[in-house]
Amino acid sequence: MAPLVRVVRLKKYFASGGGWFRHSRGLVRAVDDVSFDIFEGETLGLVGESGCGKSTLARCIVRLVEPDAGTVSFDGDDITHKSMRALRPLRRQIQLVFQDPFASLNPRARIGAMLRAAIKLHGIGTSDTDCAARVSSLLNRVGLPTHFMDSFPSDLSGGQRQRVGIARALAVGPRLIVADEPVSALDVSVQAGILNLLRDLKDELALSMLFISHDLGVIRHVSDRIGVMYLGKLVELAPADAIYERPLHPYTEALLSAIPLPDPDAHLGRKNIVLEGDVPSPLAPPPGCRFHTRCPHAQSLCQSEEPALVEHLPGHRAACHFPLLSGSLPRLPPTWAPTRPR
Repeated sequence: MAPLVRVVRLKKYFASGGGWFRHSRGLVRAVDDVSFDIFEGETLGLVGESGCGKSTLARCIVRLVEPDAGTVSFDGDDITHKSMRALRPLRRQIQLVFQDPFASLNPRARIGAMLRAAIKLHGIGTSDTDCAARVSSLLNRVGLPTHFMDSFPSDLSGGQRQRVGIARALAVGPRLIVADEPVSALDVSVQAGILNLLRDLKDELALSMLFISHDLGVIRHVSDRIGVMYLGKLVELAPADAIYERPLHPYTEALLSAIPLPDPDAHLGRKNIVLEGDVPSPLAPPPGCRFHTRCPHAQSLCQSEEPALVEHLPGHRAACHFPLLSGSLPRLPPTWAPTRPR
């Protein structure tokens, strides 16, 4: 089956320094040779620490940022260097859900007016009556009462504003949703409701989704496959269950060991991995494996030769010279993920 989205060897560097300190000028390797696919109806979760390049990668895919190298294809069409005019029809098929729902909404516009504007911009609504019916349907679909059409963003809670952001993304009937940290600005008490909503919408509408988060505890709840990024590189890519039950990359293993579990007994015998040192600067990433300066399993080969992202188990790829094929983490119980509110 051909993928809906195909990213091949994508790179994005940013200039840094200059001015009076030209000697410090360099390139920030935000995204460095990343490849993956997203299939129709699939949610790919992308996880990593802040600054690892995952948001820059998402912006390259939707062409808010111009890639420096590599290709991005959507439904078999190379969109890497299309003009803004040529991209207009594509904007309807790819929509964004942003991290901060308040900053992404016009504070002076009523909710109904914002949704109607999105519908009319793409020529979907044929009349005011039709638009009003679509807006009402969208609000119901994301779990909001229809009287919110007359409300301003400031009248809503954070979770309600994010539901409006999701409704706006759905207004034009997209095939791909790119959700960039959509729950990180929300209280933990409302995160589960938004995650459940996104998962249900994906199933009901057969949507594809790129879901970005720094939290492995959040991303499992919605993802079919998960990619792990470190310092601009994709270091592991596998089905969600495989990532949590048998991580192959030491970085993924460390991230998983830090996830709190609700059952105290589940922590007994569980290995807590504390990574030494800081994340290296993307201006001067280490030679060889970029993780070797913090990796508890690093050997001399890791310092000189960069590992390729290869398949070590069926459907499970890792960029590691010495993958954790024996496994060192106990299996995580399925109960730790967010649950559906009653």
